[in-house]
Amino acid sequence: TIAFNSLAQIIGGDINSRLFTSLREESGVAYSVGFDQNNYDKFGYFLCSAIVDANKSDYSLKLIKKILHDIKEKGVTKKELTIVKNFIRGSRMIDEESVLVQSQILAMIYALGFDYEYFSKRNERLMDLRIKDLQEVAKKYFNESAYYTYILS
Repeated sequence: TIAFNSLAQIIGGDINSRLFTSLREESGVAYSVGFDQNNYDKFGYFLCSAIVDANKSDYSLKLIKKILHDIKEKGVTKKELTIVKNFIRGSRMIDEESVLVQSQILAMIYALGFDYEYFSKRNERLMDLRIKDLQEVAKKYFNESAYYTYILS
């Protein structure tokens, strides 16, 4: 869903993301960060990654969990929501310049059982996205007891 995708972008999608700002810019503990997502009809998952100095892994993990907890409890800011909407709209405009990308998107939409109207109204759905929608996703998925942590040293 657009809420799932937007939340992933806000958390770790770019240089203005929370992970980038907190782990790399403010704390200086990460070389790179990422936050990916996959969502399906009945379930989904988020995947957070960070390349950090081995002796900074515990601290980095605490920062990541704090970011997720803060979004779950407080939501995102209006500024973050505006930035992500603009980013996604801009990315879509670039994608629409490619016939190949358009055909891939439409094929996926049709395979999922949607029609062209669903595709044509995607910007409307994006612009209707609210802070509350993102926080609902965060409340569903950001539960520390369900986190799986893997640290490669």
